[in-house]
Amino acid sequence: MQRGEDFLAAALALVEADGIEGLTIVRLAAKLGLAVGAMYRYYPSKDDLLAALEVRALDDYTRSLVQALAAEPAARSPLPALVRIFFAPRHYHRHLVEHPAVRRLLSVALADPRRLVADPQAEPIVHACQRLALVLGGLFGDAARVGALPDRPPGERVLTYFACTQGVVQLEKLLARAGGMPSIDTLLDESTAALLRGFGARAELVTKAQKLVKEMS
Repeated sequence: MQRGEDFLAAALALVEADGIEGLTIVRLAAKLGLAVGAMYRYYPSKDDLLAALEVRALDDYTRSLVQALAAEPAARSPLPALVRIFFAPRHYHRHLVEHPAVRRLLSVALADPRRLVADPQAEPIVHACQRLALVLGGLFGDAARVGALPDRPPGERVLTYFACTQGVVQLEKLLARAGGMPSIDTLLDESTAALLRGFGARAELVTKAQKLVKEMS
């Protein structure tokens, strides 16, 4: 297990330095001082390696989010339930800032329309995304349970919510170059507020939750 973790840490360092295109089995073996044949015993192809890397990044983030949410006020009433929904996108942004290699990996893996990993190897990535979706879906389920949102299946809400979050985070380089633009956290809050109103939350409650999140940051 430790050797596998060492391999993935080295692979992530290559991604941070040279992007996904710079990640190859040959380069990883050279970085680790191993024979290429030894690497192929662990990862038969680049697709297998990239899939393992994405799964690790997604699962690490999911665990981080679960731990962070455990430290926040529980969703026992409508206001804290909505605050937790505002909190998660901000936490995702902070996680990527603190882990630039993961940011570079996920920005391409989640946004590039090309199939970077073949379907058979991509199945574990889908499962990792589903694990994250369960956590995010729990936020919307809690909000519905306490009356902050109409009760409905969370699937579409979760996909829209994460798509907006990822899209806003992708804008950071552009905003930095433009100057005088809103911060990423401000845009995350605005997009979350718009979604919550669209999902049926009361406008005044959304405004209170948005203000509270800003004061807590």
